[in-house]
Amino acid sequence: MSKEELNKLIAEFMGEINSIEDKISFTKNCSTDELKYHTSWDWLMPVVEKINNLKTLHFIVLEGKRVQWIVEDDESMPIVYQGKPMIEMTYQAVVEFINFYNKNCI
Repeated sequence: MSKEELNKLIAEFMGEINSIEDKISFTKNCSTDELKYHTSWDWLMPVVEKINNLKTLHFIVLEGKRVQWIVEDDESMPIVYQGKPMIEMTYQAVVEFINFYNKNCI
């Protein structure tokens, strides 16, 4: 998927998409090709907060120079992301979590 498609996936998860006009809601007020989840901590961190506040026991944790996607009480987790810029790893974890969530939790 392209960055634009992945950003749209995140915007839908966040409830930001106005499906009638394919425009982002009042909080972002931009078109889907102007989303900045992949480049802006100001856009990405509210997504991490929403994930961490869900009642799914899934958490995205930024720690040192790595990012972890943790499932509480599951020994097979975490999935660890490292070796890339922190925002890139966090974005990847968010996208993978949302794909998982959309398939398994809705």
